Amino acid sequence: WTKRSTTGTAYMIGETYGSHDGFIGFSSSGQITVLDKYCSGLCKTNLSTTTTVFRDTNAFYHIVVSFDSSASSVSEGFKIYVNGQLQPANASADVWPRQSEGWFRGSMRIGRSYTSSYNGYIADLYFIDGQTLTPHYFAAEISGSWVPKPFDGTSSDTNYDVSGASFNYGS
Repeated sequence: WTKRSTTGTAYMIGETYGSHDGFIGFSSSGQITVLDKYCSGLCKTNLSTTTTVFRDTNAFYHIVVSFDSSASSVSEGFKIYVNGQLQPANASADVWPRQSEGWFRGSMRIGRSYTSSYNGYIADLYFIDGQTLTPHYFAAEISGSWVPKPFDGTSSDTNYDVSGASFNYGS
């Protein structure tokens, strides 16, 4: 769940891992963009951007991004859902499928990417590894409104206990 405080380019989640970069965020025009870039010799970039714009700073958006490297195309491999609806997107890939170490494996930056901080709210953030899930695992439509619910599944890969960790959000 996210609620933007301002419009313009904003990264909700970003990471850097050696020669790998990735982010989920809003473009300057208000579209949701997902980037997966892996450099080993030459850089290979997978990118998906919604055709719909999301500029309402009064609304909470429930965003689910799924990444499936076994899909037959980048448009099937990157899926972006907003408030339970699969979004039409323009997708491109230098190489597909990209079989590497994975996506979002390094230093996670919640509320920023590179040098840009996110100006807004983020709640109920999940990273599920090893599964390609739909929004219905995290939210449901009740009386015509899309609302959060407890995660309805399991994570099959390594789980990390972060109860004693400290986080530096947005910086």
